[in-house]
Amino acid sequence: MTCIFEQTSTTRRSAGIPTLMTSILSANSEQPAFHDVMIELNSLAKRPVQLSEKDEASLPQVHAMNCLKEIFKSSTLSKKAEVYIADCLQLAADNLTSEV
Repeated sequence: MTCIFEQTSTTRRSAGIPTLMTSILSANSEQPAFHDVMIELNSLAKRPVQLSEKDEASLPQVHAMNCLKEIFKSSTLSKKAEVYIADCLQLAADNLTSEV
């Protein structure tokens, strides 16, 4: 999660953060708990973007959404993520009109 806040790139792929996140979660260790990560990513993606952030290259909301997308695409994590489909679809719908 630290990478999400420290990464200054908001490229389409979020500079590898989603791949790093899915790799860590695929290890099936007790920490970090999959549920906790999904809740944290969803919460972070919902945060409003401050006007000053739009001009900067650091938008953790973008990285969080890219991580969620990658989790759903992952063959090892997609089954676990099924429980969160409704919440993430709502998140995507809420951000369709986002300026970011």
